[in-house]
Amino acid sequence: MKRIDLYAIYMKKRAILNSLGRISLNSFNNDLKYIPSNLFDKLKNLTGLYIGCNQFTELPKEIWELDNLETLDMRCSQLTLLPDGRGELKNLTKLDAHGNQLTSLSWVNKMKNLTRLYAHNNRLTTLPKEIGELKNLTKLNIGANPLTTLPEEIYRF
Repeated sequence: MKRIDLYAIYMKKRAILNSLGRISLNSFNNDLKYIPSNLFDKLKNLTGLYIGCNQFTELPKEIWELDNLETLDMRCSQLTLLPDGRGELKNLTKLDAHGNQLTSLSWVNKMKNLTRLYAHNNRLTTLPKEIGELKNLTKLNIGANPLTTLPEEIYRF
């Protein structure tokens, strides 16, 4: 099975979620203000998380512990900071954080497999020099930010 849609199904026991190989969760454009931190307790196989276009100002730190996550789309929300205690998200290849209020990407160097990073339309004034450590990065969009300087490492792309 490649896809299962559990929309509007109430399950008392969510053990079935642990047995699924690949799970994507789409809660895009729902005007949500928060995500309960325990939502991810049974979603360890989550590979895609699409939570953009909501009203989040922060995200639960448990998102950063989803080791199988490959795509994280949190665009067009109200995020100013990302949670402390961030894991490595070692399998993350695409991060879309554009259209938020982020002022820093200091955490991005932990995401070693990142190939696409969309961080345009935020409030970034600088980029961390560690961005040069992202050897797999092929697409970087940082336009429409009030950047004052760019680290020398950015020119390796």
